[in-house]
Amino acid sequence: MEAPKRDLLIVSGFGSKKVDTLADTFQETELFHDIQVMKGCPVWHARTNPHRLITGIGKRLDSFDRPVTLIGHSYGALLALAAACRREISEIEGLFINGPLNPEVEVNPPTGQSYDGYFRLFSAHYGLRRTIAQECVDVLSKATPEQKKGLITISSVEDRIVPPGAQELPGILEMRRFPAEIQGHSLNPEKIAFIKKILGA
Repeated sequence: MEAPKRDLLIVSGFGSKKVDTLADTFQETELFHDIQVMKGCPVWHARTNPHRLITGIGKRLDSFDRPVTLIGHSYGALLALAAACRREISEIEGLFINGPLNPEVEVNPPTGQSYDGYFRLFSAHYGLRRTIAQECVDVLSKATPEQKKGLITISSVEDRIVPPGAQELPGILEMRRFPAEIQGHSLNPEKIAFIKKILGA
């Protein structure tokens, strides 16, 4: 059987534990050679210096010996997309899942629920989130369809953490949506199966 030609980097969001499950799932396939998980969003770094995290993701991307597939989830999707936009995007295949990517759409979920701490965090760094998202839009808007053909956003029809409209960049990046029966924000088994299908696993 032919050896895998790509490596995989997965970047998590705030408090995300399911990325390890996603990585384990791909370990069971023969799609990738080197699979790494980057817990890209320590809360204190994301709040005070997200650009430090973007730089760290970029350095990790540069460390691979093969072309990289980049998967980011939630706020990790935004940071991963920003890292991709700061290098040659045509060399990266990327899936950006349930991320607050659209600078024109507010990400300000209601408080008073179990995620209350994360909701307050969204408010604390909202300006930075919009600035980073706008940087991505500016780069991607200038790229040709051929250059960015490997970059795809995946959104949920219903998501109480990141509004569905914030997860998409219409007219800028190719968009996919999880089936309507697969709702919510976390990477549940149904979402992981959908992601595997997109990547041909």
